[in-house]
Amino acid sequence: MQPHYSPNPQSPTSSVPTHRLIWSIGWVGVVLLAGCEQRVEMPEPTTPTPFAQQTVSIACPDGVVRTVLNQQGRIWSQTQKVTVNIQPRNSASRTEADIQIIRPWEIKSFSTQSATIPPTIFDPSNPFLWSSLLPIVRDKILTWNRTVVAMPIIGESYVCVFRSDWLNDPNHQAAYSKKTGKALLPPETWEDYAQIAEYYAEAFKKPSLPSLPIQVDELDREFYSVASCFDRPARTDSTRNRSGEGDVSAAEQFSFHFHLDTLEPRINQPAFRDAVAWFQRIQPLRATASGEDSSEAFRNGTAVLALVSLEAVHRFSAPDSPIRERFDFVRLPGSTYYYEFTTQVKTELAQQVNRVPYLGAGGWLGVVRKDSAVSNAAFDLLAYLGNPNDAGPRILLTPEYGAGPYRSSQTDAMNRSFWEGYQLRKDVTAHLQEALRQMVPAGIINPVLRLRIQDEDQYRKALTDILPKVIQERLPAQPALDSVAKQWAAIAGKRPKEEFRQEIRTSLNLR
Repeated sequence: MQPHYSPNPQSPTSSVPTHRLIWSIGWVGVVLLAGCEQRVEMPEPTTPTPFAQQTVSIACPDGVVRTVLNQQGRIWSQTQKVTVNIQPRNSASRTEADIQIIRPWEIKSFSTQSATIPPTIFDPSNPFLWSSLLPIVRDKILTWNRTVVAMPIIGESYVCVFRSDWLNDPNHQAAYSKKTGKALLPPETWEDYAQIAEYYAEAFKKPSLPSLPIQVDELDREFYSVASCFDRPARTDSTRNRSGEGDVSAAEQFSFHFHLDTLEPRINQPAFRDAVAWFQRIQPLRATASGEDSSEAFRNGTAVLALVSLEAVHRFSAPDSPIRERFDFVRLPGSTYYYEFTTQVKTELAQQVNRVPYLGAGGWLGVVRKDSAVSNAAFDLLAYLGNPNDAGPRILLTPEYGAGPYRSSQTDAMNRSFWEGYQLRKDVTAHLQEALRQMVPAGIINPVLRLRIQDEDQYRKALTDILPKVIQERLPAQPALDSVAKQWAAIAGKRPKEEFRQEIRTSLNLR
């Protein structure tokens, strides 16, 4: 399962020394064959180890990212002869650890104490291949105040999974067509998603969707992934509003949680109201929550559709999975309309699906403490974890990690082997890779970013505290969202207006 890299001399990978590429790909196979619990005998390094005898400390939460660091960081530790000390993330380790492992939305709170990325990382000859990172990752997710302060460890992922055996059943296809007047196909729009779920709930006389997410981060992601498609048109360089380069143009293209000009909360605008209505519509079709993992309803055979990250996919394809080889993937649905920014008039799209990605809501990053005495070694470790010819492929090839893509090459059809670790049929692997590629469509210049400003947890809490009750009890959406908007305004009002304005713009990498 060797990743394929194009021999095209214009490809960034062509600058990687051949001997290093062969050594790295060879070790991908060794690690996979050896297994995670066996000792991996590493060859003596043929290059100098300038960090020998140093100790790098890492503050890292529990969970899959700690497993990645334990298993992949060990290889770097052995080859570089460096001690890696992984600690729990707490108030003490926040000020003492050389590396902090953070979520993308935490970058602001760590930015002032984080070192900037060394210029050598950006050099075209550096094997990290900085220029091959996805533009949204390179230019927004890893930056604060137009400065790169983080390195990617695990990319985010979010796709729609469906029961292919049910959707391909001729009896269901005929019945669905008779009921809706449409062909039974994987959902292209959120309307399709709801209609398919309604059909199977009626056909099977039981819930057809996973439960409403219990974890607030999952609820945040699912809600805004729907709302973003109603709120603005997806813009590319060819459709960009070029009426001006000032605040008006920026406000129209990038305002989401807050209006970039007035700074007023936008959570009570029609797009968010429609998102609540959509969630209320499908709530009767959802399974009863049986734990914190809402995707389990799909794995146990209850649900026909689900929105999931790759962390769930490896459980679907496990040998003991009830739905093994009975599911497939499609990119996230979109909308057939959006609301015009200034007038909030609903704009219908005739033969087009509007998909606006909601990003920065998953994955893991690494930042290095500004005053770390071993910052060079710390950056070398982070670069190793993301190196496309060292740990990078191993992380993608290990399905238990659930690592999503952050390089364009990782979703290139020529590199399908990156996703073969999930042990899916060849056609399903291709569909998964395409769904991941479409998660960040090429050319989209105005994706929505998860809120990543000071007090983002308070803004999130104000919404997610009330949202489940509004959805489950079908309460009027507008008064509830007006209440959330008032809370947001109160939180923002505690800060000087111009300071808040600049932070909102900085969070979007705008001047």
